[in-house]
Amino acid sequence: MRVRILAIAASATLVWLCCATVQRGYFRFDRTPSRDAYLDIWNDILDCPPVDGNRVTVLENGIRAFPAMLNAIANAKDHINFETYLFYSNSTGKKFM
Repeated sequence: MRVRILAIAASATLVWLCCATVQRGYFRFDRTPSRDAYLDIWNDILDCPPVDGNRVTVLENGIRAFPAMLNAIANAKDHINFETYLFYSNSTGKKFM
């Protein structure tokens, strides 16, 4: 009897797993957080408050982000704080090194 119950439970679990759907692609929020909420999130992540006089620009995807980052590096007056990981050793990655 115990084996039969385990077999039924295992079969039900297998059927449930086979019927489950996997979300593919990117998840997008319906709205963007407010400026204050966004700054609070970054403060929590970086563990430092934003400083007056600095500017933050959100750039989505490499096509817009890479040229803007390279321009900021080239035009920095004092210094920049920059951290990234290069996945490919291609011409774009070498521009950042």
